[in-house]
Amino acid sequence: MPIVSYGIKWTLQYPMKGRCGNADPIDFEGWQIGLYALYQRDRLMYVGRSGDGKRPSISGRLVYHSREHKLKIGKWDRYSWFGFLKNPGVHKKISMPVGDCIKDIEALLIHLIQPEWNRAAGKNKHIQEFEQIAD
Repeated sequence: MPIVSYGIKWTLQYPMKGRCGNADPIDFEGWQIGLYALYQRDRLMYVGRSGDGKRPSISGRLVYHSREHKLKIGKWDRYSWFGFLKNPGVHKKISMPVGDCIKDIEALLIHLIQPEWNRAAGKNKHIQEFEQIAD
């Protein structure tokens, strides 16, 4: 499954570190790749991807948008992220049935856009939501 973990509307002022339920916290800085969204208050402003280029991690892209991209500096305060890796250093080819891929993309879009008629983002048991930890 492409998406294995995510965090919704985390604040920029804290590190990319989170906890899923009562499990030990996980620091996602520098290794998690996938998709991310930038918000100004609750308004979705930008959607991006990570996994290649100079700053391949999601946290690397967030640093770029917060410190180096002149059009975005100071114009966003929250982000959501959707990670593809279960563990740091494990980069393997992703293959899955088309139907499962469609379900993951549907869940991602529902979380990002929050359409009025969608009450739930689906029941994808392989995807874990993480709550941000203020460190």
